[in-house]
Amino acid sequence: MLVLVFLPAAAPAEFFVDAAGPNSVERPLSLGGELAVAGHSEEGLDRSKGEYSVSYSALGGSLVAEYHLPDYYFHGGIGLMRLMGLRVNGLSQSMENRVQWHVPLYVHAFYRLDKLFSLGAGLAHLTETTMQLNGQSVPESSYNHLFLDAALQVRPQLSERISAVITGVIGLNVIPGRQHTYSVGDLLHLRFMLMAGLVYAVM
Repeated sequence: MLVLVFLPAAAPAEFFVDAAGPNSVERPLSLGGELAVAGHSEEGLDRSKGEYSVSYSALGGSLVAEYHLPDYYFHGGIGLMRLMGLRVNGLSQSMENRVQWHVPLYVHAFYRLDKLFSLGAGLAHLTETTMQLNGQSVPESSYNHLFLDAALQVRPQLSERISAVITGVIGLNVIPGRQHTYSVGDLLHLRFMLMAGLVYAVM
C-alpha cells in the first residue's frame, strides 16, 4: 500500500509527458535586426503617361520581432531604406543629388517545414517619402502602397538564444499609392526583397 502511495512522487520525469506538449516553445519572443535590399518592377499602363515601365532599388535595414508558437511563428519589422537606383522606360536616371527614403512596415506568418526552412505569407505597407532632387521637393513623389507577400525563410540556429535569419520575399502591390494614375489591373507592381540578420530569444 505504501508503495502505491509514494510511486507518483518517485516516478521519473519521463513518466509525466511534457505538460506543455512535445512542441512547446521555451522562449517565444525574439528581437533583432536585418539588413535588406529591395527591387521594384512596375509594368503596364499609366493614365497620365501611357505605357509605363519603371524599376528601382533600395538598400537599408529593419528592426524585427518574432513570436513563436509550436508549429508556426510571426515575424514583423519596421525599416528604413534609401533609394539607390531608378530606371524609367529603359533609361537610367541620375542618382546625383536625388534622395528618397522608403519606410517598410511588415508582418509575415511562417510555417516550419523543418528545423531550417519555413514558408510564409503576409502583408507589407510601404511609404515612399517625398523625393528630393537638387535640394527641391519633387511634386507627387510620396506614396503609400500595400503589398501581399509570399516568403521563404532560412534560419540556422547559432547558439541557444541566437539565430541567423535569411528571408526572400516577393510582393504584389494590391493597393497602389498612385491610384489617380493607375489601378492594380492597369499596372503590375512587384517587389522583391532579400533580408539577412540576427534575432535573439529574449523570453
